[in-house]
Amino acid sequence: MALGGTHGQDTSTSVRVAIDIGGTFTDVVAWSGDRDRLLVMKVLSTPEDPARGAELALLSLLAEAGVEITNVREIVHATTIATNAVLEGKGARTGLITTRGFRDILEIGREWRYDLHDLHLRKPRPLVPRKLRKEVTERVDYRGEVLIPFDVPDLERAMIELIGEEIQSVAVILLHSYANRRHEIQAAEWIRKNFPDLYVSTSSEVVGEIREYERSSTVVIDAYIKPLVDAYIRRLSDQLSTRGFRGTLNIMSSAGGRLNVAQALARPVLLIESGPAAGTIAAASISNRAGIGDVVSFDMGGTTAKIALVEGGTARNAVEFEVGRVQRFKAGSGYPVKIPALELVEIGAGGGSIARIDSLGLLKVGPDSAGADPGPACYEYGGKAATVTDADLVLGFLNPSFFLGGAMRLGIEAARRAIFENCAKPLGVSIEEAAQGIYNVVNQTMANATRAHLAERGKDPRSFTLLAFGGAGPVHACELAARLHISKVLCPPAAGVGSAFGCLASRPRYDVARTLKLILRVDSDWSAVARLYDDMEKEVGGLLEGLGLSPKDCELHRVADMRYRGQGYEISVRLSNRSLTSSDVHEVLSAFRHEYQKVYKYAPADVPVEAVNWRLVAYGPVPPIQAYITSDYAVAAGELRPRKGTRSAYVADLGGFREAAVYDRYKLTPGISGQGPAIIEERESTIVISSRASFEVDEHHNVIIAIGDQ
Repeated sequence: MALGGTHGQDTSTSVRVAIDIGGTFTDVVAWSGDRDRLLVMKVLSTPEDPARGAELALLSLLAEAGVEITNVREIVHATTIATNAVLEGKGARTGLITTRGFRDILEIGREWRYDLHDLHLRKPRPLVPRKLRKEVTERVDYRGEVLIPFDVPDLERAMIELIGEEIQSVAVILLHSYANRRHEIQAAEWIRKNFPDLYVSTSSEVVGEIREYERSSTVVIDAYIKPLVDAYIRRLSDQLSTRGFRGTLNIMSSAGGRLNVAQALARPVLLIESGPAAGTIAAASISNRAGIGDVVSFDMGGTTAKIALVEGGTARNAVEFEVGRVQRFKAGSGYPVKIPALELVEIGAGGGSIARIDSLGLLKVGPDSAGADPGPACYEYGGKAATVTDADLVLGFLNPSFFLGGAMRLGIEAARRAIFENCAKPLGVSIEEAAQGIYNVVNQTMANATRAHLAERGKDPRSFTLLAFGGAGPVHACELAARLHISKVLCPPAAGVGSAFGCLASRPRYDVARTLKLILRVDSDWSAVARLYDDMEKEVGGLLEGLGLSPKDCELHRVADMRYRGQGYEISVRLSNRSLTSSDVHEVLSAFRHEYQKVYKYAPADVPVEAVNWRLVAYGPVPPIQAYITSDYAVAAGELRPRKGTRSAYVADLGGFREAAVYDRYKLTPGISGQGPAIIEERESTIVISSRASFEVDEHHNVIIAIGDQ
């Protein structure tokens, strides 16, 4: 069902659309520049064919709004297809070509255990089995000098063996190719010429930075998901073209930027964490508009919850993360992905997270999810497991007649049966007590993960505002804030489709990086750094042209990864955009020590500093979205009757059920305030306000909740 539209043909040619496909719901947002209005929709995803669900949702929204698809000039798409392929082990049959003697790098990894005390420690299974990894004769040293020439007949032998194993894709990772990519280029050209149907990924094209295991893992993931992502994006593009779409299809990257189709297909690994990154961009945009600089972005959907920090209105960047962790909260238990990304933590806690009793008789929630098919029991699509959504319904938070604005009715009896059979009966408690337990466990799980994420960065949650969105985020936000001792919560309008809005708010972005180790001294070879940045600017210029942009219309940020000499890991430091010379060394050292002090609270002044990687980040223009308000919120003052009545709901801070005031979100105009316990109903989400909290609507239609003493 399309939401927020007005009937009558809209002939505007400035319509932009975002599509965010999650594990449970697909969100579509359309923004009309001429009318400065937002049209939104939320429907169940179609796991068997995600593109089909996205297409149908888009066409329904446009039809309801009276907009022809021929008038849509851009579609920005965030997708979980790349991540899910890795998590579910459903990527392509992939081979690997590497330097002789280095076949086992995927098992060797970093040569350390992520948990020293776990006698049954498990590591993620390599995406390329050993029999599909082949060695070739060649050798380049760390300076890029060729020690052993590339042996083409050796590559031919290896490839014939891999073709016999019916591979679909191949990853090429040769030693020290970050310093000299000649052999990798030679290998890729030979493979593409002789086996044109194979997908090929090379580490120098995908990463181009030092660290053999991380490069290997990243290029393997790129090759592993490339056929699947290629087929999906081409199918979606063809379907849209058939329907009459003549605009530009762009894809969200893990760095929170927009890529064109060609760029996404060339390096599909950049799409890992595409959807969560869009949500973080939304949080940054909303917090900036609200004038709140430091927020904890809390995006809780149907499958997972995502936590990110936005400081000074800017999302934090990372240059590496992990996917597919064997132990969700333990670093080192997953596949490292060395690509630019927005820093966030993902928790297996969403509306569809399954509640069960473990072998010790304890109540556990997640990380497994009921997803969209069959979904929570209350969807009445065949699901039998008890989920967080079922608990929220039993606790009175959700209106069974107003889920998705009434487009989908929830079955409370089905929810009660599922909770009774799976939780209440084994525990010997009432259905309501079991639902409360599910609610408390999932909130505590999210609080623990958030607290750990902030503590690792030296941050105190009490100095942040919690910005809640996603279908389930505002339901749990007040309780999560109370557990973190956060005193203020912000819930934006149309919170349930926040990540889709983030797609529209994102800027084109592209990152390139090169490794050049350099001790930061006056007599160092700064001309080599200048040449490096000249090469990167030429590369970025070509990529920007692919997005129809000119470098003069973009921001170019220079960044370096630095460390004290002898350390194993670096921190990223923003540099001046001018060409660096020996006269700038003191400025660069000062910038490094300032960042190091922020992270570690101590920065020695007498230890040599070394730069390892040099980066260039290109940002395109900020998209012209002045408002995050749909036409639904523009209600005339004389028509206001925001309070719909009351209903019995569980009030966590009072430990039981109480009568809570129920409000219509679309009639809460700026200046209206109220006291908890209260429930504010919106089509895509519901805000639950505790008894010790009060709320007020600001000028941008955000609901600002003040949490009292807990």
